[in-house]
Amino acid sequence: MSLIRQFRAALVLAGLWAMVWGASAGLLAGALVLAKSSLQFYVGAWVFAKMFAGIGATLGAISGLVFAIALSRNREAGAVTALETRRIARMGAVAGVALPLGVIAVAALVNGTVTGFLTGAAVATVGALVGSGSAVATLQLARHAPAEEREALSPSPLRS
Repeated sequence: MSLIRQFRAALVLAGLWAMVWGASAGLLAGALVLAKSSLQFYVGAWVFAKMFAGIGATLGAISGLVFAIALSRNREAGAVTALETRRIARMGAVAGVALPLGVIAVAALVNGTVTGFLTGAAVATVGALVGSGSAVATLQLARHAPAEEREALSPSPLRS
């Protein structure tokens, strides 16, 4: 696969993960705020949900890019659709946890101590679970793609 096609595929994957993660985070945050408050806080819930949707979309885009890089590095074995589901789930978990752990590491270096470790661990755990689920869902979408699109996912000696 050419470098331009790999770049385009990585951007599509990052966009797909950003949409799903952003929508999920926004809906969850909005539902949590509305469940805890009365209707007078509806506007605040909307702003809160939009903020969390943006955070979720950013995390999803970065995790999607990390997953795309992991896929491109593990592609030598054959087609992406031929990879085991467990292997894809592990790559997705690593992609989902990479950013939260990176933020924890940078914060520890800057502050000299690990503050908010439990919060970071919770975010990393959720990131791993959501990343794993997103990776498996992406694999299922790839497996059910039309034949001509599946061909694009398979390495060929004639295409490079």
